[in-house]
Formats: sequence, structure tokens, C-alpha cells
Amino acid sequence: MLRVVRRLWDEVWRDRDVAVLDEIVAEHYVRHNSSGTVTLTREELKAEFVQYQRTLHSPVTTVDAWAREGDVIFVRATSRGVNIETERAQVVTWMSSYRFEGDRIAEGWIATLPDVDWES
Repeated sequence: MLRVVRRLWDEVWRDRDVAVLDEIVAEHYVRHNSSGTVTLTREELKAEFVQYQRTLHSPVTTVDAWAREGDVIFVRATSRGVNIETERAQVVTWMSSYRFEGDRIAEGWIATLPDVDWES
């Protein structure tokens, strides 16, 4: 499970390869965030990732900490890049947890903290 989450952060976020989602996410993914809860197909999730990636140009994302409990992985990560809308450097801290079904991510709880830098 840790390897799958690492692929999400390294290959999808850092390398911007949304095709990897076909290999690591269940066909129907339940996402919980500040906008609410929604069930997405893999194709819908890929489209969302592309949109998110457009907001933060050339991000460098690091996984700062993670832990596992049963079928859930907890992650704290930090992204640094240039916000396309404001044209200024931005840091975003992510607090996420992912529930697995077999070897695929089936559900995620994601909170983003713009301009919060816990690495300093």
C-alpha cells in the first residue's frame, strides 16, 4: 500500500502522469474534501488531477510523513510551485488519508492548507 501511495505522489503529482491512476485507483473512487463527498470514475478523477495541476506550475512535492493503520494510509505532504492565478510562489501542505480495496485506492480524505509550511 505504501508503494501505491508513493506512486500517487511521485508519478501522478510530481511527474504529472495521470495515466498511472489507471493502475492504482479503483474504478470508482470516493473523494472527501472541503467541497463535500463525491464518487468519481477513474476518468473523472484524471480530469480533476489535470485541473489541479494547472493551478500550481512546476510543483515539487515531498511526502513528509506517513503511517498505516489497517487498510488506510495517512500522508502529510508539501507542494511548492508557482500559483498560475496569482503568479507568485506558493506552498501547499496536504493532509490526506487513503482507504484501499485490495491493491487500489478506493477512497480518499484530502485537506489542503495553502501557504502553510511545516518544513520551516
